[in-house]
Amino acid sequence: MNIFSILEPIRERFSSASAEELLAIEAAIGLALPEAYKDFLRLYGASTARDGDLMISTESGDELPFVFFDAKRVLDDIRTHDDFAPEAIVPFADDMFNNRFVFDCKDAWSVHFICWGRGVARAIRIAPTFNEFLGRLRLRPFDEA
Repeated sequence: MNIFSILEPIRERFSSASAEELLAIEAAIGLALPEAYKDFLRLYGASTARDGDLMISTESGDELPFVFFDAKRVLDDIRTHDDFAPEAIVPFADDMFNNRFVFDCKDAWSVHFICWGRGVARAIRIAPTFNEFLGRLRLRPFDEA
């Protein structure tokens, strides 16, 4: 399944990232974003699954639904969380409980899930790259929820 064929915009249309927005994110973290992710932001931005939930399975077997952020939300989230920029963490999606899917820029841009519970953050490595993360996604129809 081509993941891009099942995405739909959060708002009335996909929110394409501008060159200025991408540069602002890179300036905030002091690093260049991976081209695959910049392309995703340019094409899709804030998006979710068409007719279902996007799901990613963790090593524990947990299935996590989520929505992708647009470039503005990425930058706002970096600025809101004081530890993200110094730790080279770039948020790109969240689940229905406000936990984050992030890139760990210090770990070759691997994808992690940060889950907050009882004041403690726990990070789970999901995939070594954004493209591999996208390749692991699946669609769960609403009637299977």
